[in-house]
Amino acid sequence: MAMNELYRDADSLPYIVAANVVSGDLVVFASGLVGVAETDAEEREDGRNWATIRTKGVWSFPFTGALVAGAPIYASATAVSGQGVKGTLTSTATDNTAVGTVYLPKGTGAGTAYIRIGA
Repeated sequence: MAMNELYRDADSLPYIVAANVVSGDLVVFASGLVGVAETDAEEREDGRNWATIRTKGVWSFPFTGALVAGAPIYASATAVSGQGVKGTLTSTATDNTAVGTVYLPKGTGAGTAYIRIGA
């Protein structure tokens, strides 16, 4: 049996994040990693803020505008090296980070978008 495995199911892991990250936020890292905060940011003994980030699944987010199922979706965020920050969904690819794909179609106007992370 391999003894060097750190986490068997690594879909949810603790990451360093901005202090304002709360459970349910879309979180974007400068590396391109994207996920959803499962916990609020909490300062630990090392003085940094940590939250558990899930990088798989289908999640709901507020979104204004129409979306087509299967279309790529992106996050707009001001990335900070070494920590995750809150992101906002956008259908614009230019200068934004890939999040995944639209799971269910959405009509025009404000409402809820269902997004498959990492797909």
